[in-house]
Amino acid sequence: MMYDTSSRTAFINIRNWFSHVMNKGDPHLQVVLVGYTASSSAGVVTDQEGQALAAELDIPYCAVREGAGVEDVQAAFLRLYQAMGTELEHSRGGGLQDYCAVM
Repeated sequence: MMYDTSSRTAFINIRNWFSHVMNKGDPHLQVVLVGYTASSSAGVVTDQEGQALAAELDIPYCAVREGAGVEDVQAAFLRLYQAMGTELEHSRGGGLQDYCAVM
């Protein structure tokens, strides 16, 4: 789930979206919270607030900044990959490598 750090409303709505997804989605669904900051905008929501919400929701958190290069995006996908692997090990007895490939 990604929110724009320049929008307090988008951040506040994450709880509603998360609740909806968790209630209607696959029980093994893995979610990562991503705070996106465009280079032209001032962040209204801090990384600390994003981290606190992620901790409250018990999901990983990443910050992605426009223009920072692929490292931020790779970090977000790595966290999701790790969360998926952990869930598969617990629920199905195998790791992520048994179910998909990451390119």
